[in-house]
Amino acid sequence: LQAQSQAMKLLLLNNISNIIRESIDTSVILKSALEELAQMFGAFRAYYAAVQKDDKFLIKESLEKKDIGLTISFDRSVSQNINNGKVSCLTCMKEYKEAKPFKEIVQRIVVPIFHLNSLLGIIVLSTKQKTKLDDTLEVLNGVSSQLGNAIIQAELYKKNARMVKDLTKTLKELQDTQLKLINSEKMASLGQLVAGVAHEINTPVASIKSNNEIMKKLILQVEDEDTKDLLQEINDIDKEAIARI
Repeated sequence: LQAQSQAMKLLLLNNISNIIRESIDTSVILKSALEELAQMFGAFRAYYAAVQKDDKFLIKESLEKKDIGLTISFDRSVSQNINNGKVSCLTCMKEYKEAKPFKEIVQRIVVPIFHLNSLLGIIVLSTKQKTKLDDTLEVLNGVSSQLGNAIIQAELYKKNARMVKDLTKTLKELQDTQLKLINSEKMASLGQLVAGVAHEINTPVASIKSNNEIMKKLILQVEDEDTKDLLQEINDIDKEAIARI
């Protein structure tokens, strides 16, 4: 029996290690760990709650899912064990202070999850199966250590992924802005070119127009009608050409 128990412990740790290696999703890691622990301890309730202020915890993952987002707390002795990094296994009628009492006494296992000296959260297992903490303490401490590292690594990966996404978005915005500036400079240069060309055309055209008006007056003084008509026709053509320019 002792050898079988030891084999079960090693299998649990190995399964959780494999889950951690294969996934970088905190939710997947926690759900899988909860399933493994619930199976090992015969738990009918299993959830992970992240640490909050004033010894309170927020349920983030649960096999039942109904309490996700709920804030919970424990009595002083359990809170002290959690803060000291000690696994507790007590018979009780309630999972936590705010919970409704069970219809019968159950065993509640609370496993603090630490990374270095920082408390990240807790895993809570409720079971009707009698459990000797001495037999499972090594396993639970191993699970706690692995989950603590996995949670931090997953959070760092998410943070880096968000950073890469933000940097990619910023780079795209900079490229778009640069393209707009280049196009704006092109349009400004084109505008200056067009204005310069217009000025170079308008100045001599104004001179030609002025001279054409003078010629129109001089044509009236021509006595020969054929010559006069010819010059008048030329003057009208020039006037139209000037207007078109």
